[in-house]
Amino acid sequence: MKRTSVAYIMATVAMLAVMTFRFSACAEEAVDPFERIETSEDVAWLERIAGSSAEAAKLNPSGRLFRKAQDLRTVAYARLGALGTPQSLAAVERIEEKAKTRSATPDTVNLGFFSHPCSHFAPTHPKPMAQAKAEDGTTYAIVRSTALGAQDLFLTTSKTPERQTDWSRPRLIPDISSQNTHKPVLSARGKGVLVLSYVREEPQSPSSFSKQELEIALDDVLRDTDEDGWTDFEELRLGLDPKASDTDGDGLSDGEDTCPNYAPPADREPDEETKILQKAMFAAFGVSDSRHLLVVPTGSRKLQIWGYSGPVIYLEHRRQWWQKKHGHGAVFVSWNVTFKGDEATVRINDYEGPEGAAEQDVVLKRIKGTWAVVRRQLRRIS
Repeated sequence: MKRTSVAYIMATVAMLAVMTFRFSACAEEAVDPFERIETSEDVAWLERIAGSSAEAAKLNPSGRLFRKAQDLRTVAYARLGALGTPQSLAAVERIEEKAKTRSATPDTVNLGFFSHPCSHFAPTHPKPMAQAKAEDGTTYAIVRSTALGAQDLFLTTSKTPERQTDWSRPRLIPDISSQNTHKPVLSARGKGVLVLSYVREEPQSPSSFSKQELEIALDDVLRDTDEDGWTDFEELRLGLDPKASDTDGDGLSDGEDTCPNYAPPADREPDEETKILQKAMFAAFGVSDSRHLLVVPTGSRKLQIWGYSGPVIYLEHRRQWWQKKHGHGAVFVSWNVTFKGDEATVRINDYEGPEGAAEQDVVLKRIKGTWAVVRRQLRRIS
């Protein structure tokens, strides 16, 4: 009996331990992930969240406005700054240094997921609208995207199309809009030539349709004369020089330069305001991993942005100039900074359209001589 009692007690204790563990795990999952981050002092965990979209996604954010994985990353990045310890500030520095190595022109991309830089827009899951397989086994596909600031079509290729991460970075196809393009069919016509057949809805007469055919010469679409990572057509869209690998002359090739049409003064280090704006832009947009073009109209202070995965282009015009030339699809951003003692507030506005705009504040504090992001706050959204 005693042996049976001991065995029974041990089994009961083990069962209770398992139940306690499961209850604790469920309780942890039930806690709002943003609350977990905002109260955490686990620097290593916060660094993983702030430094990786995949790690942030494991917390299963709701996906609502400003409640996405990229927002978890921003909150974790700000929490590390708010902790203000030598360990947390060292983690912030590691995150920033890693972000500075990003390229706007990677060889391959995940074709099935395209994040938007602004948290009030959902990520897209692009699928080829048409594809064709060449004799050498290469699959060519056409995708729709606003990645370069307009309603465009892009060409991408893969030898293993069943793997979403094996597609080449989509290259811009010029002189055609993705709007009013229906029933697309892609086919090969000889070596180096594709034909996109589609039905076009005439803008002047919505009930009128016409069959269209676009010949795509691969050499033209893929041509990169200066070998900087951007094709010639893409450089023309961005206002860069297709024949110069370093348009702004700052020592960085256009494909590796987040701001390829702005060169910071070479004779001096970034001032305090520049460093503050750089960190704020990373907190607002860099953690999204988006490759979408950001267009900065005249009016905001120019600076060399780091940590963003797409190009940032400065205009000498207002946003209406871009919209008149390219139509809709661009993300326009502007910013300003105000100081109050050892605290700085960067107000950032983004505009995509009349019903697609937001304003947010990124707050930084000077901690032991270093500026660190400590919180972000949404001000308004339309």
